[in-house]
Amino acid sequence: MKKNSLFSIMIATVILFSSCATTVSVKKIQPANFDIKDAKSIAILPFETSEPSSLNFYDNINLFLGILDAIVSYDSAINEQKYIVSYLEDKIADGVIESNHFQLIDGRAVKSALSKGLPSPADIYIVGYIHNFESDIDKDYEKDEEDGEVEVSYQREVSYNISYQVINAKNHTVLGNDQEYISGYSSSASQLYNLESAFDITQYKLDSLARRIIYNIQPHTVSMSYTLLKDKSDILEMELANEYAKNGNLQGAKETFLEVYEETGLFEAGYNAAILMQALEEYYDAERLMQELVDRTYDKQAVKALSSIKKEMKAKAKVSEQLDSDFIN
Repeated sequence: MKKNSLFSIMIATVILFSSCATTVSVKKIQPANFDIKDAKSIAILPFETSEPSSLNFYDNINLFLGILDAIVSYDSAINEQKYIVSYLEDKIADGVIESNHFQLIDGRAVKSALSKGLPSPADIYIVGYIHNFESDIDKDYEKDEEDGEVEVSYQREVSYNISYQVINAKNHTVLGNDQEYISGYSSSASQLYNLESAFDITQYKLDSLARRIIYNIQPHTVSMSYTLLKDKSDILEMELANEYAKNGNLQGAKETFLEVYEETGLFEAGYNAAILMQALEEYYDAERLMQELVDRTYDKQAVKALSSIKKEMKAKAKVSEQLDSDFIN
């Protein structure tokens, strides 16, 4: 009986996994989230450790002069905050160098040129500041039930905002801006000197912020997943196409699904063929085929997939613009 039960479980497991929808993943280049056109060079100006009093961060008219006034106050910053923004600047610079999309220009050269009214050696530059910084220590008392001694523990709570803008250095317009709230807690410690610093607590969040800033300013590669519809027919070619997809042969899977669709009109075959066209960046064919399915069936999944295809078509066109066109003043 136990052997039979075990065999039944194994069969059920095989059926369960074989019935799961197939998902394929591909890497694609996505456009910068900010409209940076095809700027070729970038500089990262020192981030401030307090909100510049002369800078209205969202006022394009006063932005240029405000930045120059604000830079002077950088050296008087609190050390901990200064270390945080310095680390963030370095991580952004590392991302720029690694991607090799921009030529990285020394921020000091840009600052000097702007202060003298000379043309900037960088097409765009980033300026920002840390603000609303708080680093509080909580003290907790706990009485030991055995010896009655009171043990003290400490925990640090940190929170702050980082705001930044990306500026077109040729006409001093804002190409994009964003603000990030960062917070976290340290581990408990019995001594104050053992507490993690504000930087240590939030370092991984600064790493994530640096990646998002890179995504905002330049085209970047991401992994994208596409899920195929499960086959409810008994057509052997559908199983073959699905196996092709599972093994990474997307071209073979697409062609086999398309053949089944053209011969039988099976919705799942047409849908999967269009999805694989999308994965392979054959967008016009994908749009035509998915539009045909929408017009014929009004299926909600097809409508959603058609919208996704059109969105990716626009993204690819934007990437081409950012990589190929001239930087516009």
